[in-house]
Amino acid sequence: MDVMKASLYFNLGRMQESETEYRALLDANPDHYQMHTGLQTCMGLKAAEGSSLTAEQVAALTKLYAELSAAYPRSLACKRIQLDFKSGAEFQAALDTYARHYLRKGVPSLFMDLRPLYKDEVKVKAVQDLFESCLVFLAATPSTFPSAAAEEKPEAPQVRVWVLYYLAQHYDRLGLIEKALQRVDEALAHTPTLIELYTIKTKILKHAGDYVAAAHQAETGRRFDLSDRYLNSAAVKALLRCGKEETAILTAALFLKDGDLQATSLYEMQASWFELAAGAAYLRKQEFGKALKKYLAVTKHFDDFHEDQFDFHSYCIRKSTLRAYVALLRFEDALFNHAYFSKAAQGAITCYLALHDMPHVASPEEVEEALMAGMTAEERKKHKLKKKKEEKLRLKEVEEKERVKAEAEARIAKEKEASSSSADKKKAAASAAASTKAADPDPDGVKLATVEDPLSVSPPAEVSWVPPSFLAHGPEHGVHVSTSETSTTLAGACEPNQEISTSILEVAEPGILLVASGMGVTQRGTLSPDGIGGKGSWGDDEEEEGGGGGIEGGGGQEQVVRLCRGRVREGLGATLSVKVEGSASLQHRLAAAETLVLVDAAAKPQAMDLLLASPFGISPLDNEECRSVHVALSAEGGLLFDAGKAGEWKVACATEFPHSTYFEGADVLQYEQYEFDGLTEAFGKLAF
Repeated sequence: MDVMKASLYFNLGRMQESETEYRALLDANPDHYQMHTGLQTCMGLKAAEGSSLTAEQVAALTKLYAELSAAYPRSLACKRIQLDFKSGAEFQAALDTYARHYLRKGVPSLFMDLRPLYKDEVKVKAVQDLFESCLVFLAATPSTFPSAAAEEKPEAPQVRVWVLYYLAQHYDRLGLIEKALQRVDEALAHTPTLIELYTIKTKILKHAGDYVAAAHQAETGRRFDLSDRYLNSAAVKALLRCGKEETAILTAALFLKDGDLQATSLYEMQASWFELAAGAAYLRKQEFGKALKKYLAVTKHFDDFHEDQFDFHSYCIRKSTLRAYVALLRFEDALFNHAYFSKAAQGAITCYLALHDMPHVASPEEVEEALMAGMTAEERKKHKLKKKKEEKLRLKEVEEKERVKAEAEARIAKEKEASSSSADKKKAAASAAASTKAADPDPDGVKLATVEDPLSVSPPAEVSWVPPSFLAHGPEHGVHVSTSETSTTLAGACEPNQEISTSILEVAEPGILLVASGMGVTQRGTLSPDGIGGKGSWGDDEEEEGGGGGIEGGGGQEQVVRLCRGRVREGLGATLSVKVEGSASLQHRLAAAETLVLVDAAAKPQAMDLLLASPFGISPLDNEECRSVHVALSAEGGLLFDAGKAGEWKVACATEFPHSTYFEGADVLQYEQYEFDGLTEAFGKLAF
């Protein structure tokens, strides 16, 4: 009620009363950040949108928080907020005071707390200097902080470990992988039993490109505490990332009840995080059936959430839980904008587009033949052994289902004989229903992947995986990319919404799609013979009457044509070059290069210069971007295919990312070899 009163005073323009209320609220809870924000706003101490604080505001904030810190000396919020507006020596002193508390207590979340400061390069340098100096002083005898008073006691040895832990995250954030690994290895040498060190080393190795080593580090950390569900989940995601899907399922099953079917139980638990990670893993291997199975499972969960709200309506009215009811309605309004649903829908769209591009390998036999053709003799042998193991597991699951069903039927018969009341009979019937679940008729998604024309088939009746709210209000550019790419593929031209039309030079991929849709395409990445406004056709098939291709007019489409003519036909190369020169993102360089070649094949040398002139940026995700560039350069038939450039790029990236297994770097890490394939027998259920 007091919070509402303070907010109402503010909305009425009665700032004095609002300030009084917020101060009273801070007196009750001085660590509530929302109250601090309200107090700053009603005092006029918040920066205007798009601008920074004025000198007068900084002085007023300094005075305000000096008073609050004196009034509430134990409040960490009063100390943390000062780091946002202070600078120079004052910032250094405030940071030193604030960080000491967390380092002495051993709080792992210190980096996450200070991460917003990394928007300011000056503060990043100050943070690095402070923690590096702490490292030097704590290694000395006696171990103290740099600005410690003479009478202070020496710090505990563990404080230095937490400084190393922070610096490992700091350098990883800056993309300095070697320094990050050096710091985390130094911390592990000091305290090899600290689980958080293995967790952060997993992330560093992931950014370094060594996914197998990252999985081993995650597994090492998991084994320190077998009852920790978070560590189990982190290990599962790391295993999926490095392509060990079966091992990941077995690891996740360690937290399922004995006898539960793994895939079925994870689906019933609505473990969307697992299904998304598994779908991405299968998609990387081009196992589109399994990927679709996982992605569509997530979208089915959201359909269930949507349907379940009707049960909640009557409950809220009956129980008078009106606040929860309003929260539910607001949640349902943005249900299909959830990040999980966006990822699942985009993944499903990607699978169907890939199946559309390669219909000749859509059947299971041809998919298997295509996979075997690209393997070496040793890889074929491993693949056959894997298939045999999968078949053995499938038969085992079938036998388990039959056994469970038989036991359930026997138990039901026994309970029927013993039950004397209707309540007992209902309970027995419910038990029977739970024990005799129908088996999944398509566990590997074979039927989903074996359709003649993937884009002409509607989603399953129970799955509405592209609802209008997803297309119209998607919060991510990936939503619009998927929408435009599907429309371009279906009709040869799309009508992008405002987000795409205005982001040709701001976001990488939508720019290419906008150019493709404005020019008319015969297939993604291939120009229509008639160019802008011309009619295109799909392959050698004749265009059906009324079929799409090119841009025929219409308000939004005419706008696309004008935009394409203005930005593409008239000096696109110069425009993109100027825009991309200041960008450190390889993703933008790649998009610009592909756009140039898409418009004019003769501009390929200019596109290569634009892409490869200054390849490496400072982002910690550069490894992923470099992989995308290598895929584009080495894909036969692609816009930027150049085997020589691809080889040179791989050599350069191997030097830049020496730990990357993809680029075959010289310093791929050595680690303890775990027999992942023998997971269950080695330490699975026996670990508990």
